[in-house]
Amino acid sequence: MSSRRLGAKSSETRSQLIDAADQILKQEGSAALTARKVADKIGLSRHIVNYYFGSMEELIVAILQRDRSNFRELYRAALESDDPLRIITQRGIDISAKNFDLIALAFRYDAVRSELTQAIEEFRTLQTEILTRHLDARGIQPSVAPMVTASILQILSQTISAEAAIGVTCGHDQIRSYIDSWLEMFATKGLSPVIDSDSTRPA
Repeated sequence: MSSRRLGAKSSETRSQLIDAADQILKQEGSAALTARKVADKIGLSRHIVNYYFGSMEELIVAILQRDRSNFRELYRAALESDDPLRIITQRGIDISAKNFDLIALAFRYDAVRSELTQAIEEFRTLQTEILTRHLDARGIQPSVAPMVTASILQILSQTISAEAAIGVTCGHDQIRSYIDSWLEMFATKGLSPVIDSDSTRPA
């Protein structure tokens, strides 16, 4: 990863470039992510990207680093909430909106691959800890390990986001409703969506 960056990390312009790149990833995908397009989004010359980031790889890594920082803040808020599962699930859907593009970029850039691997593992670990603390505080013994439930929620979020990105929404409302039912059952009884029986299936 290049080290030609000159601009300060605390710069407002740098933050705006990260915002712009993040929006392009979510709305148009990785193929549209270029220095010119990022700079155009905030009305500046494409050379501004190289001033603050040595390369596009470094810019993408900055997006992931900010996501990790934001999720840590969300994690702390979720611990104080009466409904932490819904908070982390909604945030998971937001992150997943660009996950597949980030995976594609990880095949091109070693630094992105390393950062994305760490980010996914950290997200899942923090989600699992939130689930575990929530159940322990209520004396609930889950039917399935919290890590499994966290993984399933993450995979469902990624699938919904990937389909929505190409215009597929068939069944999404029903899936979200089903997830809501399972979140309620997991929060109160420790039941998980991997359980497939009439006695535990939400109505």
